[in-house]
Amino acid sequence: MVLLWLKKHDFLATYKAMKEETRMPSLEEVANKLCPQFNFPRIATFWLIRKGYREKELISKTYYAMFETTNAGYHASRAMRLQFYADNVGLFFGVNPAAGEYITTYQRLRTFVHRCHSAYRQELEPLLYPVLVQLALELIQCDKGDNVRLRAAHELLDLAAADHSVEHREHYLILRGLFRWEHVLQSSLYKEFAVAQRESESNTVVLSPNAFQLICSHTRNESVTQQVNILMRILYLKINVVVHGLTGPTTPELGLIPDAWSIDADLNSTYIPAWSLGTEHASAMLCVLAPCVLLVIRCCCHAQALHCHAVPASAAPQASCPWLKRA
Repeated sequence: MVLLWLKKHDFLATYKAMKEETRMPSLEEVANKLCPQFNFPRIATFWLIRKGYREKELISKTYYAMFETTNAGYHASRAMRLQFYADNVGLFFGVNPAAGEYITTYQRLRTFVHRCHSAYRQELEPLLYPVLVQLALELIQCDKGDNVRLRAAHELLDLAAADHSVEHREHYLILRGLFRWEHVLQSSLYKEFAVAQRESESNTVVLSPNAFQLICSHTRNESVTQQVNILMRILYLKINVVVHGLTGPTTPELGLIPDAWSIDADLNSTYIPAWSLGTEHASAMLCVLAPCVLLVIRCCCHAQALHCHAVPASAAPQASCPWLKRA
């Protein structure tokens, strides 16, 4: 049933990955197949570090408890596992976005930062420049020889010039002179922003726990509403984000974990997971029909609530309405 649903709604990358399996794979197995570049253990390790885990032995033990089904502590770590998946729904989207998505990703991040409270805006603004550099470098690296992504990289740099070209003038001049990945590898900029040197001063951003939670929330919403994981990948794998002020590991409570796939999340956005994403026509129809669909869902939920209040507890059905549940 899961495979048929995926194929019907044109989630073909997920469908092909799961079709090869002889059993229903775990979520981390699906994420590894869809995004092999992500390196699932590394993602989870960085996530634990930013949650306050410092000792290598504790990180290893917690990771094992979260994801090894044979471990006795697997069920006890359910809250941690759910929190991880809620924070990182972008793991389940592909990693081949259109060139224009890089530009809109930066624009949305910039808008989010500038709309934050002034205290957090001062903390988050230094994040914009390393994100910009990594976006531009990735576009140049992934150009397929048709110069589409190369043009997008320089369009992005033009867009952000007013914010960064004065403060980071030397870097900006280097960036504007990069037209091939070979040029990047030979530049001094690469030594400061390469993944192997991700802890360099230019590529490090220090945040308080509250500011970090704000950027995590934006990244999660970015993945859910836009179905792109560019920002998530940049923040985890390419920028050194240091969270200061944590007194120790933070263990989530089940009742406080945001459900990125819940009905409420859909009602607050135009993202409908059950809609076909295969054609431009489908996307256009989604823009037209999404408000109507959401209105119907709201009415149905309201009617269900009224019905539940009207029926005595003893006469109420034991199971909730099945079509409102998500697989």
